[in-house]
Amino acid sequence: MYRFKLPVVVLAVALATVPVVSDVCADWTQFALPNLSGAFAPTAVTVLPDGRYVFANQGAYYQQNSFGAAGYTAYSNVSPGNSADPSFLAVWDATHAVAGGGGFGSSDLYRFNPSSISAPTFVAQSLSLNNYSGVFRDADGLYVGGGNSAGGTHGIAYVDLNTATTKLIITNISTYSCGFARDAAGNLYVGDNDDQKVYKFTAAQLSLAIAGTPLTIEDGTFVYQSGNSLGTMAVDGLGRIWSTGYLANGLQMYDPFSNTETSVIPGLTNRNYLVTTFSVGGLDYVAYTDQANPFQGGTAQYYGFIAVPEPGTVGLVIAGLAFLGVSRRNYRR
Repeated sequence: MYRFKLPVVVLAVALATVPVVSDVCADWTQFALPNLSGAFAPTAVTVLPDGRYVFANQGAYYQQNSFGAAGYTAYSNVSPGNSADPSFLAVWDATHAVAGGGGFGSSDLYRFNPSSISAPTFVAQSLSLNNYSGVFRDADGLYVGGGNSAGGTHGIAYVDLNTATTKLIITNISTYSCGFARDAAGNLYVGDNDDQKVYKFTAAQLSLAIAGTPLTIEDGTFVYQSGNSLGTMAVDGLGRIWSTGYLANGLQMYDPFSNTETSVIPGLTNRNYLVTTFSVGGLDYVAYTDQANPFQGGTAQYYGFIAVPEPGTVGLVIAGLAFLGVSRRNYRR
């Protein structure tokens, strides 16, 4: 079991409701970020509550100076450096974040204060697990996905950050690691990488699995089947599910109310990789990273954003309003 880390380009965009066309294109606002430091090392990005990104690549961490601004500041005294490559970044609030250890195979998780530029104080959890992706469950724990099921298949574990213990809660999801996302109610939407189907696990189901017997993918409620990669997933404030993945053509946006999936095509290249969502000032945003040059380090990266129309006024706007963002994903074999 191993994972390739791939170069990416970073951008961020606002949400709109599902358009009446199958493909949506738009111009992107963007500015430069630090270059990648090497091959097989994509950038991980997360977003602070005030909209500023935290950006990391091969042990180098950066924080945006202000939301929507081109400036950023490098974290100093980052430790353990390259051991926290990271494979993923997750933020709970302004002072609590977790970085996946990255690298190949199993690795540790590291807690740190994302708002502390001079001394982020990385704390190792003394764990060893595949951490393809992760999202916070609450302030004390998170869900971590990776090849942690029997035979190295994809599974999701609950990690208790206080006790530094793990518990497999959804087992044998798919052959390779795949994305999953948590909504505001605590439900998980889990992608099956074998057939691109998405299943919903309720917060109550997850609590029972943490306390008792692990679930299987069949225990979830089938939601829809995507027409593209489910390498990473995110849920926006209106309950729409966003997804993208390795060499995917654009972002996929599934609207549960109309039961339709729409392709959102970025303005630069269409090889998108990681998607995430966040809210700032009452507006919802979607963010993704662009994998413009697979397996090639030293590629310039960009960050961008665009204003978000209110859902009720989208019908008055052209059907082509779209989005930009931030991304990253690991490809496992």
